Amino acid sequence: MGGEHAARSLAGEVTMVRAGTPDEAPPHAEATIGISADEPVFDGHYPGFPILPGVCLIECVHRAALGAFPAFLDEKARPRLAAVESARFLDPVYPGELVAMELSWKAVRDDWQCRAVVRNPRGDSARVRLRYTVADA
Repeated sequence: MGGEHAARSLAGEVTMVRAGTPDEAPPHAEATIGISADEPVFDGHYPGFPILPGVCLIECVHRAALGAFPAFLDEKARPRLAAVESARFLDPVYPGELVAMELSWKAVRDDWQCRAVVRNPRGDSARVRLRYTVADA
């Protein structure tokens, strides 16, 4: 096959601004992530008018959700993404922008649902709803 490719994580590190606690109703957390202007995904999405693909915003929410899980759930629990229940994209994220995410959690049967509002510097960029199953470590 072609050359070797190193695995690369999208964007920078997710920074937890505030993690949720069990006594919150519903538990919620806040996180940010910087979207670097040199992300390779911008090369093809779209040439001459780069915007962050929606699937990348879902990945940012997922990473923030994984970072927030231990703050209010058993430390030994391992969350696994079971479904992207919905995603609505409202305004593009451009190269170099800081994305802020507000996540809220709700127990749904034996799973956890994470609802997120993603904001760019101009306002709401996306609303995403993810569902997680939880297994003991």
